[in-house]
Formats: sequence, structure tokens, C-alpha cells
Amino acid sequence: MAPDSGQPWIDTGPHVMIVVPNINTLKGVSSDSKSGGPYIMWQGTPYAHVMVPVAGVKADSGMAM
Repeated sequence: MAPDSGQPWIDTGPHVMIVVPNINTLKGVSSDSKSGGPYIMWQGTPYAHVMVPVAGVKADSGMAM
């Protein structure tokens, strides 16, 4: 698997994805993936969803590093 020709690879790091049944409820939520907080990925498409970064959490213990 690779990105489409000429497109950058998307590296999101550890995260939780939240899918909502009505994407219209996501209007007004930031789509800035560099903010460090939750953001909308693929905004304006039927695949829009909330990405919640969880960097610094150990997968095996749930404890912050």
C-alpha cells in the first residue's frame, strides 16, 4: 500500500477514531491535524470522522509515558 502518485503519506500516530452517523454534526470542528488535539479527517467527504491523538500512552498499560 502506498499513497496515490504525488500525494503525501498520512502518518497520524496513535489515535482513536470516532465515526458519527451524521457527518453534518462535525461542522465547525477543526480539521487542523497539527493542532495536537482532536480534528476532523477527510472533512467534506462521506468518510469524515474525528481523530483523537493519544500519543504518549502505552498500549499495554493505558498509562501515560
